[in-house]
Amino acid sequence: VQFIQSCMSTDTWSELAEAKGEYHISMYDVNTHFVIPWTSGTGCSVAMLLNSESEPSPVKLMISHAWGGSVMESLRSMQ
Repeated sequence: VQFIQSCMSTDTWSELAEAKGEYHISMYDVNTHFVIPWTSGTGCSVAMLLNSESEPSPVKLMISHAWGGSVMESLRSMQ
């Protein structure tokens, strides 16, 4: 949820939402526009980049979803 909220706060998300409609943004889009650019050259996953504390936080929940589905629908179902 934190990662998707970070994505949603960007101009890139706004541009995708305007071009496709917010409920048509998929994890394929998130991977292309956020995951790859944010992690490129870091050697880290998104989880490690968002968890910058000296002691990593334990995982609280792992969610599996279809990449082709709506990110917003997945997010809403978790809230």
